[in-house]
Amino acid sequence: MSTSNELKRRVLASYRALLRAERFTFKGDTYRIADVQKYTRNIFEQRKGIIDLKEIEGAITDAENSATFIVRNIVQAVKKPTPDRQDIYELRITPMTELGDNDNVKKPSARGQSQTQSKCCGSGNANAS
Repeated sequence: MSTSNELKRRVLASYRALLRAERFTFKGDTYRIADVQKYTRNIFEQRKGIIDLKEIEGAITDAENSATFIVRNIVQAVKKPTPDRQDIYELRITPMTELGDNDNVKKPSARGQSQTQSKCCGSGNANAS
């Protein structure tokens, strides 16, 4: 019984973490917050009937990873008014936003080829002569 209660606690904690991440990332955009939180609720509702322990653990991990990804990798762009009415957007980058240098794009992929060597959409063999 305690395993079941612990699992329920972890599911709820991952759900709340995801909702917090969405509110944090889309702060001030009530439409976007409502939209992503509705989507999150729907996903959790769809997965409500899962009884396989490994599947539940996987769903918890997915939610935790998604919350981390949302906070670190999604930035909000806010349109700023200008006197000449040009479209100017300001990015809301937070201390938690991951700012990479794109070095990982240059690293070889699992197949041993650099991502920059492959053709569009993975079609064809980039190394063929």
